[in-house]
Amino acid sequence: MGELWMGCESNISERVLSALYRPEPDHRGETFGPLQDRLIKKVQQVLQTQNDIMVITSSGTGGLEAIGINFFKPGDNVVVPTCGLFSRLLCEYVRNAGANPIEIEAPVGDEPSFEQIENGFKQAGKVKAFFSVYDETATGITFSWFDKMGALCRKYNALFLVDAHAIGGAVNLPVDQWGIDCCMCVSQIGMGGPAGLCFLSVSDRAKKYLEENPPKSVYFNIPYYLRWHSIHQPAFTPATIIMLATDEALNMVLEEGLEMRFKRCEIAAKAFYAAFDAIGVETITKKKELRSKLTLAFKMPPGIDESEFRKLLDNKYGIYVYHAVTGTPPSWRLGTIGADPVFREGRVMATVTCICSVLNLMGYKNDMGKAIEAAHEVLKGYPCWGTKKYPPIPWEFPRSMLKLFKEE
Repeated sequence: MGELWMGCESNISERVLSALYRPEPDHRGETFGPLQDRLIKKVQQVLQTQNDIMVITSSGTGGLEAIGINFFKPGDNVVVPTCGLFSRLLCEYVRNAGANPIEIEAPVGDEPSFEQIENGFKQAGKVKAFFSVYDETATGITFSWFDKMGALCRKYNALFLVDAHAIGGAVNLPVDQWGIDCCMCVSQIGMGGPAGLCFLSVSDRAKKYLEENPPKSVYFNIPYYLRWHSIHQPAFTPATIIMLATDEALNMVLEEGLEMRFKRCEIAAKAFYAAFDAIGVETITKKKELRSKLTLAFKMPPGIDESEFRKLLDNKYGIYVYHAVTGTPPSWRLGTIGADPVFREGRVMATVTCICSVLNLMGYKNDMGKAIEAAHEVLKGYPCWGTKKYPPIPWEFPRSMLKLFKEE
C-alpha cells in the first residue's frame, strides 16, 4: 500500500515509527513524568487551549464513553445535532447514561441550522449539555455554526462537549476561543500518530461540575486522571510506547506550524473537490460551504461498484480510500491529512490521476485531463511549502503520464 488517503487514518511518518523502537520508559519511573508533561503541553498547543488535558489509553470510542459517564445523569436533556452515522452515535452515549438525547436531525448531505438547534434548547426546557461532532466524517460535512455554540451554551447554562475525533491537528479548532468545555480527540489522523491514545480537554466549568457531581467510574473518571496528572504521574498503566510515538508526531505538527498544516489540508481538499467536480463525481453534500477540509465523501458514479473500485485502486496503484458507512449512498471517502509535512502537489495530482484512471477502467468514462487541469488551477496559486527540517520540493505534473493512462 503506497498511499493511505483514508478519512479515518493517515500514513504515519518514518520518524514517528522510529519512536516506537525507543526504550519503553517505566511509567512510575523518573523519565515518564516529563514525557507525559510534554505530551499534554503539545496537545494544549494543537487544541489552542489552556485547559487541563486528560490522557487515556483508549480509542476515541473510549473518550466518548468517558464524556457520557462523567457528564450525563438519568433524566438529563442533551442536545445532539445529527446528519450521519457518527453524529447519531453520540445519542447512544447519552442513552447509555440514562439521559435524554434531544436529536436535531438533518437529512444526509445537510446540517441542522443554528436556528433549529436553538429551538431545540428552548423546547427542551433545562438542557445539561450540547454534545456534537465538529466534522461528520460519514458524509464529509463540517458544521458551519460551531464558533457560535459556546455563547449559546452559556446562554442556556449548558456544557459544550465536542467530538473532534479526527479533526484535531488538521483543521482549526480553537477550544478556548469557542468556549468548548470538553473536547475529545485522538492520537491518530490529524495528530499524525499511531492509534491508541485519547485526549480530553477539560474547562474550569466542566471541572466545577465534576467536583459537585463525582462520576461513578473507575477507568474513565476524569477528576481521578487530572489529580494524577497534576503530580506528573499516570492514573493507570498507560501505553507508554504509543505516547513516545505521539510525542514525536506532535513535534512534527508544531514544527510544520498549525497555520501551515491547516492550510495544507484546505488546499488539498479544494484541489480534490475541483478535480472531481470537473468530471461529474458528486459529493454527498450538495452545499459547497459545508464540505469538509479533512474527510471528503464522494458518491459512486452510477453503475460503479464501490467495493471493486476501492480494491482496484489499492491493487493497481497502491492508493487506499475508505468505504461508505451505514445510512449513506454508495460512496467513498478520501482524507487530506498525511505524514508528509511538506505540501507536495505531486501527491494530490497523482492521486487524482489514478482515481480517474480506475473510474475509466470500470466504465465511468471521464476526461482525466480536465480533472488534472482543475486541480492544477487550485494548486498553482500556492507555494510548495516546507520547513527547515523538511525543505520544499518543487514538482511539475509530467504531462506525458496522460498518454500512458489513456492507452490503458
